[in-house]
Amino acid sequence: MDRPLIGSWLFGFYVPELYPRVAATLSPGPIRPADIPVEPFLEDIEALWRAYQELDDDYPFAAGALASVPWLEAILGCPIFFSGTTLWADPCIGNWQEYEWDRRPLDNRWAEKLLELLRALVEHSRGRYACTPTLMRGVADLCAALRGPNALALDLYDCPERISRLADRCAEALIQVGQAQLALIPESENGYLVGCAGLRCWFPGKGLWLQDDAVSILSPHFYREHFLPRVRRVAGAFEHVAFHLHGDRLWAVDLLLPLEEIDVLDLNYDVGASGLEQKLVPAWRHIQARKPCIAFGHVTLEELARLRETLSPAGLSLQVVAPTLAQGRAARELVCRPASPPTR
Repeated sequence: MDRPLIGSWLFGFYVPELYPRVAATLSPGPIRPADIPVEPFLEDIEALWRAYQELDDDYPFAAGALASVPWLEAILGCPIFFSGTTLWADPCIGNWQEYEWDRRPLDNRWAEKLLELLRALVEHSRGRYACTPTLMRGVADLCAALRGPNALALDLYDCPERISRLADRCAEALIQVGQAQLALIPESENGYLVGCAGLRCWFPGKGLWLQDDAVSILSPHFYREHFLPRVRRVAGAFEHVAFHLHGDRLWAVDLLLPLEEIDVLDLNYDVGASGLEQKLVPAWRHIQARKPCIAFGHVTLEELARLRETLSPAGLSLQVVAPTLAQGRAARELVCRPASPPTR
């Protein structure tokens, strides 16, 4: 192609922005699986699907089971809370001796609710849009959530063998929950979309997204020793994997890029935390030299125009945050214009 792919993440990230009908049924405070309603969720997905039809960017709409819920954290034992705008998980391992190591990932009500929503979504879609596994995060993210980020940082020095055991447990949960969701995804001769609404990727076979935002509190040494082998194990259990990272810790790119088990690398532009042209553009080019690259973030139209002129379109997908349909259309029109050859 003579231009990169373009996709937009519409409306925002918070629960009321993406799932207003679901949000209206929830009260701030603790949330249980029974509190997650099916019909309002399907109505919210229907509204999102119609909005993305109007956007008409390069990526067809795709949806998973209520991506705002920290599903794996809940399945592994974390209590879940709603603030009125977002859902989060509190740590559940305050005392190592009290943690239920034999807890089976698929044998609890949170896993049942996740699969219930996906089944309902597949039936409701009637083939109109792709159904995908939900956002499940990654091994380091789960360890940080279960133990708490401060405690995790200290445990890596004080009891590294427990962190290795916990990382193994999180990896197994990711595999089992991911495979259970993929078993519900209808077969397709046209390939498969993964991702929910905004951050999307196409594969010829079934796959899923992983991510590790917890690299922001880790060093390359600890990530390489405790988490990278488990990332490879999880990714190797699936036909295709896309991996999401934030641009404030670029050392993680160099650790993950060589893994053959990861097909696509997404690097997020964090406004105010990672320099766009000084750091992110060279990092995106670095990824492009090895794998398809997704450049994601909240960029202005001026910044998007510079990226369009600066980065090669080969193996590149630009996916941007667009709070309104008008902003999404403007981004699409800009990227689809004929461009001069990329600078080197």
